[in-house]
Amino acid sequence: MKLFDCPHCGHRLYFENAQCLNCASPVLYDPGHARFVLLGAGGVFQCTNADECACNWMAEPGHAFCRACVLNQLIPDLSVEGNRRRWIRVEAAKKRAIYSLLAAGLPVVPKRNAGDEAGLAFDFLADPIGGGPGGERILTGHDHGLITLNVAEADSAERERRRVEMGENYRTLLGHFRHELGHYYWDRLIRDDPQRLAAFRALFGDDRIDYEQALKAYHAKGAAPDWQQDHISAYATSHPWEDWAETWAHHLHITDTLEMVHALNFP
Repeated sequence: MKLFDCPHCGHRLYFENAQCLNCASPVLYDPGHARFVLLGAGGVFQCTNADECACNWMAEPGHAFCRACVLNQLIPDLSVEGNRRRWIRVEAAKKRAIYSLLAAGLPVVPKRNAGDEAGLAFDFLADPIGGGPGGERILTGHDHGLITLNVAEADSAERERRRVEMGENYRTLLGHFRHELGHYYWDRLIRDDPQRLAAFRALFGDDRIDYEQALKAYHAKGAAPDWQQDHISAYATSHPWEDWAETWAHHLHITDTLEMVHALNFP
């Protein structure tokens, strides 16, 4: 993640800023140029979600929403106490993920309709009220360009409970986005390209292995004791698709970290 400058006074800005803390100028993030711009300057307008979820990105020219919010298909019921707070946290993590994708030069295109597998969309949903243990739950995952995230993950205590339950070293909202986006870009960049698919199978394994059975086997037996010799995480051992998604997520994590190190002029 970069550090930014106020377009009016040059004071340092951070990714979530909507106002310069030095000159008080209202600012918006311009994802097309990875910089901040002044609100209202040159036809720059704020995203419609500015008041709804504290979005600080500029609206796309001629559109009501910014480049990140236009990807939203469903959001949680905001009449439910706590859901707006959860949504704000989810959006903050999603924007950091979208920033990384754009910085890498990857295509970020919204779905045109349900049948459009090339486009990207998000559903941010909550478990049904009163569902209780064993009831219906929203599962975080990817399906043909649609990434679903359970907004319960925005509650730190609940996310920590799930981390311990799953035996994970860490669990973050941003990590969820990075991982599920890995599945999306596998479909976009590898699935239909014979040369890339062959290279993938040579490195990660045969993706034609039954996915559901592979996950069942992993959850029943866990990873091999020596999984660290060949995989980035224990979960990466479950199936080549998960190996790819975990590796993708870690790559983005490392890239973002190195960019921040560079921005801070660390040796």
